[in-house]
Amino acid sequence: MTDLVAPRPIAWVSSVSDEGRRNLAPFSYYQAVCSRPPMVVFSVAWWPDGRMKDTLANVLATREMVINHVTDAHAEAMNATSAAFPPETSEWDACGIAAEPAAVVAPPRVAGALACLECKLVHALPLGAAPRQTVSHTGRGRSGSFRRRQRAAPS
Repeated sequence: MTDLVAPRPIAWVSSVSDEGRRNLAPFSYYQAVCSRPPMVVFSVAWWPDGRMKDTLANVLATREMVINHVTDAHAEAMNATSAAFPPETSEWDACGIAAEPAAVVAPPRVAGALACLECKLVHALPLGAAPRQTVSHTGRGRSGSFRRRQRAAPS
């Protein structure tokens, strides 16, 4: 099914735990779903051993996230953040990614990203079924701030 629903944009989601640990991870189940109010949806699968991923735990706890736009310039760094880092390890630090403050939420933006959506969680819906665990969660977030950088003019 996933090959039929394509292309899939990448949501490079930054979040912060309720203890203040920063997290940054890519998700390929992501889409704009409403323009008034501006809303996006993204889905987070759980780890195969049944543990909740850090991004989902953070967003459920703080109800905030930033979805950063991925360009070719950030592709390698974005791929590096998909590794299974332990919760106490920040992908920002481990992968050497620069951050800048967001305007309306606590999680930072990726410095140099062409665009980002600063979002507040509106609704989280458990999806799928497996023995003793939820397979994934879909979160719907309302964008409170949209930032877009101008591309440099070609020389």
